[in-house]
Amino acid sequence: MSDTGPSTTDMKELLREVQESGGSEKVTEVPQEIDASNDIEAQNEEIVETTVSNKSKSNDVSELLDEGELLARQGERGEALATFNRAIAIDPTCDMAWFNRGVILEGKGDTLGARQSFAISLDINSKNGPAAANISILLDRIGESEEAAKWANVALHTYPGHAVLLDVMNRAGATP
Repeated sequence: MSDTGPSTTDMKELLREVQESGGSEKVTEVPQEIDASNDIEAQNEEIVETTVSNKSKSNDVSELLDEGELLARQGERGEALATFNRAIAIDPTCDMAWFNRGVILEGKGDTLGARQSFAISLDINSKNGPAAANISILLDRIGESEEAAKWANVALHTYPGHAVLLDVMNRAGATP
């Protein structure tokens, strides 16, 4: 278990929730344009909860990863998240499904969920450069410099000389 990740109990609970959702994810969509003159209550009334179901019925994890990445590029984050959750439900040991789930959650502002997903990805594959880079930058952003430097060092094997990762290392007083 990585030092940054959830406990085994937390991981089992998270996996159970993902599997029980069956590839569906409850998503809160915030309207793109909110009038700044409105008060908070009026803005909150505009928030709409929707259930986004995965359109694909594929059981091939590789196809689901490709589909989820395409959906994410098209800005369909809710559907992309549901697709990655479906991949995890089929194969909970797929580090890239957990990684992509983390990317989507981080993009939605769910730092804790992103951190957990990146940590699970790294528990499965400790040499996953993209997950190491993302968790490093996330941890640096929330002030956990020492742990961020540890993962930046791992990520630098995949992305040698990456300026942001080197900055993370420097802020922590670590050397690659």
